[in-house]
Amino acid sequence: IEPEYIAISADSKKAYVTLQENNGVAEVDIVSGSITKINPLGTRDISLAENPFDVSDKDNKILLSNWPIKAFYLPDAISFFSTGGTSYLALANEGDTRAWKGYDEEVRVKSLKLDPTKFPTAATLQLDGNLGRLTATKAYGDTDGDGDYDEIYATGGRSLSILNAGTGALVANIGKDLEQHVIDAGKYDDERSDNKGVEVEGVTVAQVNGKMLAFIGLERVDMVAVYDVTTSAAPKFVQLFSTGDAPEGVLFVKPKDSPNGRSLLIVASEGDGTVKFFQPNKI
Repeated sequence: IEPEYIAISADSKKAYVTLQENNGVAEVDIVSGSITKINPLGTRDISLAENPFDVSDKDNKILLSNWPIKAFYLPDAISFFSTGGTSYLALANEGDTRAWKGYDEEVRVKSLKLDPTKFPTAATLQLDGNLGRLTATKAYGDTDGDGDYDEIYATGGRSLSILNAGTGALVANIGKDLEQHVIDAGKYDDERSDNKGVEVEGVTVAQVNGKMLAFIGLERVDMVAVYDVTTSAAPKFVQLFSTGDAPEGVLFVKPKDSPNGRSLLIVASEGDGTVKFFQPNKI
């Protein structure tokens, strides 16, 4: 089931484990050491106005648009937090694919045989400047088993999802707003449009100055995005700031545990091998 990251509940009785390639979250009873629930995450519908993707690195432009595809969330990092009397999980929907000896599910959309009824404009859709270059999975989409694809599934939600920790229900998904802020800042890497976009890699949620803030590592743009998730159903953008090359891990240190008595955000970046320290309570 390929477990990836773990978040622990406030009472230390439950662990929540991302199952990245299997697009789910497992709930573990720490006391008994047993898995009590596996929550499937479903897909993000890119045909909806609130869920646009930039899908091509060969169209000579950066543009978030809607397409007749769905995207598996495939979360990497996870963070547990509570606000307003309810507990939540924040998921960094990086995306990934299964690749083993003798099997690799990753494929470009232009290589898929699309059902002519479901995709009457397939020849146009599969151009490199449209969906052709987009990374997808060949493991899903042939819904009627006739050898062609009736649906297209991309690999990665390109977003931060907030789930109710108790029910597993999706409360909010920060995707369009997140990528648009990166585009507006002039930091979006169009060469990654066909793959994972900004590549939402890491996340930690912590209380700073009375607000619950989500710190979101964006690996391909070398930045951390900050969102106020105090009202979890309506996250608010706070800021973007630059980190080292390819931020992988983000860790929050509470003031009582900090050497200078102030909160710290520590960011580990695998691209340049740096660990940088930031002062979140200056936000």
